[in-house]
Amino acid sequence: MGSFQTLYRRAKKPERKIDANHDWIAEVLKSEMKVPRKQRHSAKNIWDRLREEHNFDGGYTVVKEAVAKLNATAKTLVAFK
Repeated sequence: MGSFQTLYRRAKKPERKIDANHDWIAEVLKSEMKVPRKQRHSAKNIWDRLREEHNFDGGYTVVKEAVAKLNATAKTLVAFK
């Protein structure tokens, strides 16, 4: 038997639908840092606004993951101050 070589090289990752709105989501979350927790936008509210204001046709889960990642980053930055 001969040797088997894989010549597979992954192409550049395709851009996700959420990437175009990532900065807007970060801005919304940053502007609410001082607002009481109960009055902040939830991931669901951000998803609704994206659909209405930015014609976003992506799924809720992608928005939820982006919000969670941004919130985790913000918490670590605040912890190191």
